[in-house]
Formats: sequence, structure tokens, C-alpha cells
Amino acid sequence: MSIPLLAVQVGGLAAFAVYHLALAVVAGHDPAAPATWRAGALVFAFGSPRRGLALLGALVLAPVLGLPLVLGPLLFGPSLPVLCGLLLLERADTARP
Repeated sequence: MSIPLLAVQVGGLAAFAVYHLALAVVAGHDPAAPATWRAGALVFAFGSPRRGLALLGALVLAPVLGLPLVLGPLLFGPSLPVLCGLLLLERADTARP
């Protein structure tokens, strides 16, 4: 009984983290329009399975990639996923006609 509950909690935490990363990316991309941040973050995070998986991968791998440095996870943990998300958002904007 506890294994399915743990899986649901991990999935919820992953969705929560991906949404908030997308919210930070959308806010960083267009800081002048705070009214559209939530809707834009939902579309950006969950509109494409590849993008959502890429954001989740960036969240998980950023601290791991910064481990060789002394303060790597503290310095690059929060910023690398946002930079990866901005790159994905830039590609998505240029792909649209």
C-alpha cells in the first residue's frame, strides 16, 4: 500500500518542481506581463512531453553536474535549470510562425 502512495507523492513533487521552474523561466522571459505568467508556465511545462521531460532532467542533473566544484550545487543548482528553460523557450518561440 505504501509503494503506490510514494509513487504518487514523487510524481506530484516532480510536477510541482517542473511547474515552478517553468514559472521562473516565463517570468524571466517576459517580466513586464505578470498576468500571463501562470498560463504561460502551464503551457510551457506541460504542453509538450519533451519539454516537460527536459525541464525535469535539468532540475535533476544541475546539482549532479555541479558536484565536482566546491560550491557547485549551491551556485549552479538554481541557475542552470532556468538557463536551460530559457533556451527551450527561445527555441519554442522561434519555431512558431
